[in-house]
Amino acid sequence: MASFTLKNLPPELLERLRERAADERRSVNQQAIHMLEQALERPDPILEARIQADAWHRLAGLWLDERPVREEIAAIYAARSGGRPLDVGTDEWTYVEPPADSGASGGSSPEGADASEPSDG
Repeated sequence: MASFTLKNLPPELLERLRERAADERRSVNQQAIHMLEQALERPDPILEARIQADAWHRLAGLWLDERPVREEIAAIYAARSGGRPLDVGTDEWTYVEPPADSGASGGSSPEGADASEPSDG
């Protein structure tokens, strides 16, 4: 089995790892492996959000709509139910408010969104 060495491990972190290992009746090595496995099994929320945003960019414009891609995405967000907001973790696109006459209300937009710079990306 492979092994590696952690260099410059802060003493406080090693002590916390030792305490956790003792609490869970594991060796320090077993505990480190267990914690790495747990951390790496969880999905990366930023990656998941970027995947979703990329999918929306690919889908936008594939149906009959004269609005720019970013405006279409904004309208989709505005029409969403009050679910959790999507934070894509990037400023690669700008949120654009849907036209007032679109009939869409509620929903949520990406946090920190800036409606002042519409783009047809």
